[in-house]
Amino acid sequence: MAGGRGSTRRIVTERGNVIVRRFRRGGWMCWLGETYFGARPRPLREFEVLLRARRRGLPVPEPIAAVVERRFGIAYRGRLFMAEVVGGRPLLEFLEAEPGAEAAPLLARGLRAIHDQGLRHPDLSLGNILVVSGPDGPSAVFIDLDRARLFGSSLGEAERRRALARLRRSVAKLDPQGRRLPAGELDRMEALYWSAPAGAAHGVENPV
Repeated sequence: MAGGRGSTRRIVTERGNVIVRRFRRGGWMCWLGETYFGARPRPLREFEVLLRARRRGLPVPEPIAAVVERRFGIAYRGRLFMAEVVGGRPLLEFLEAEPGAEAAPLLARGLRAIHDQGLRHPDLSLGNILVVSGPDGPSAVFIDLDRARLFGSSLGEAERRRALARLRRSVAKLDPQGRRLPAGELDRMEALYWSAPAGAAHGVENPV
């Protein structure tokens, strides 16, 4: 299980594999490496969001622990420990191995599930979507919830459209030829997404 800028490693335990993600900066601040600043460390915030999302039955990894090492006052380094998503494969890898699989209903169901329950994923990219095969067919699991927020009601239309647009940009970058996720399949996914029954009242409220 991987995703995002943080580097990950797997620890094998008697109770199952554990994924450890080190928080590491990217972009123009990459020179800071693993050093972050703030009174509310990001590993602790992500742990909290994951825990609450799991309680709502959302398809996200199970959090185990968050570790923060304070350095020079408000500076810190952090790690997040999660149970490995057993059988989880990155979406594009899954589609490559299962050429007959339909991505549209898979993504539509997963996205409606998290959005109807008020989960805003700030980095909804192909690299942060795993697919798990089960008795009822494949389902999506969303990983790397750094900076995610969980609200008390379902996401409003503007938030939903931004999330879908973010996913399209990721597809354009990682599958530019549309070999595994053609534009028509994305259009179908959005049609299924918007036609699904609403799970809760729209409108973003204060996060719980």
